[in-house]
Amino acid sequence: MRRTVVWLAFATFVVSCLPAHAIVLRFTPKDGLVTKHNTTITGTTSMTMPGMEGGAMKMTMSGSVVTVEKVLSTTSDTATVETKITGGKMTMNMQGEKQAIDIPEGRIVAEMDDRGRMVKMIENDMNFGGGEMMGSPLDFNDFAEFSAAFPDGDLQVKDTWAGTMQLPLQEGVQLNISANSRLLELATFQGRKCAKIRSAFKGPVSLDMSEQGQQMHMTGSLTGEFVTYYDYVNSVYVSSDGTITMTMKMSMDDPEEGTVNMNMKMTMGLKTKLM
Repeated sequence: MRRTVVWLAFATFVVSCLPAHAIVLRFTPKDGLVTKHNTTITGTTSMTMPGMEGGAMKMTMSGSVVTVEKVLSTTSDTATVETKITGGKMTMNMQGEKQAIDIPEGRIVAEMDDRGRMVKMIENDMNFGGGEMMGSPLDFNDFAEFSAAFPDGDLQVKDTWAGTMQLPLQEGVQLNISANSRLLELATFQGRKCAKIRSAFKGPVSLDMSEQGQQMHMTGSLTGEFVTYYDYVNSVYVSSDGTITMTMKMSMDDPEEGTVNMNMKMTMGLKTKLM
């Protein structure tokens, strides 16, 4: 009996010293898979410029947007995914004046590789406020997915990896972001086998609008952090929760006022859930 206890204790010690279960994270959804997400948005924006009454202008926003993703086709290492905005509302409050805005419907088709990265934009039919959908809730929500792009090889809990991504600000202008991610745990979340991933990202922002006929130049930085639950069995993003902060310095040439300088800071909280 004593010898049995000793062997059990030894076996327990050996098992505890074995490496944790490894996993390979990939984005390989089935052809025809349809998922639906709801994203809630809260945010604040402040802007200062010389001569501004009260010294600063502040705006708050809140709302939600519904997106539907459909896998149109797949290959051995890519998936062509259609993302549609099917509805949403935002409420803006600027200096005590509220305005409700309906988020227009739109559609993006992109080719994704098996590491969850967008490798090709095939179609972009997103409009927000009459122009290309720059800074839309959909674009910001993409950070949660793209910043968690998966690494090559096996992962164990607590492993980290780094990467870069590019997101378009407007035609011909890319935002280059560096991201660092960590696999926090493998857990059952909402009945699904999920990888819980924390991703932090940052990058410089620089935009010269002179080619578009606007004498405006912007420089700044963007930072953010998201925690994402990813169903690694079905290649479905189940939930994400995070914040994004952008600081900007802008200069504009005004025929009457000369060069006008402005400072802006925007912080947004985003929570996305599978519907």
